Amino acid sequence: MTINIIKRLGAMTLLVLVHVLFLGHIHIYGIATPLIYIMLPIHFSTAQPRWSALMWCFVTGLLIDVFEHTGHDIRSTDRHRTPAATCAETSRAER
Repeated sequence: MTINIIKRLGAMTLLVLVHVLFLGHIHIYGIATPLIYIMLPIHFSTAQPRWSALMWCFVTGLLIDVFEHTGHDIRSTDRHRTPAATCAETSRAER
């Protein structure tokens, strides 16, 4: 059990680092970005509880958002906008 957790932590760390340092800067035709960290939940065992898989995916997504500064300021003119920031700005403009 502990060995599996250590292996998953190592795999998650490696996949997040590869994405943040290398693949986050690659934009295929200016639109698509390769998402290698999706490999983590794909390789989960079916015997693993769903809540555990959900927590691993949540932590991985949170780390990606933190290291890529996703949604750091909803008022910025950054070209990398989150859907929530766009929605908030749209609703503010309608008022």
